[in-house]
Amino acid sequence: MDLNQMIGKTYTSVKGRPGDDELVFTATDGTVFTFYHHQSCCESVSINEIVGDLDDLVGTSLLTATGTVTVRWFGRSNGYYSERVDLMVNGERQW
Repeated sequence: MDLNQMIGKTYTSVKGRPGDDELVFTATDGTVFTFYHHQSCCESVSINEIVGDLDDLVGTSLLTATGTVTVRWFGRSNGYYSERVDLMVNGERQW
């Protein structure tokens, strides 16, 4: 998953809150970045906590050194299934 493609873009919206199963960034150029969990079977993954204000990421170019917003995810499974967070760009899964 290459997060560098998000750097330098300006976002019109960033949507997600604790309990949600995805976090969606929409850029001014129309690119949509969706953080989510690709469901395999019996696991669940959701946003557990957001430290900072997602609105701080809207309307300015995303840089690596300008403030922080931390999104903590929580996953639960029987130990057999992955609990990782995946990324889709414009609806296409990124590996």
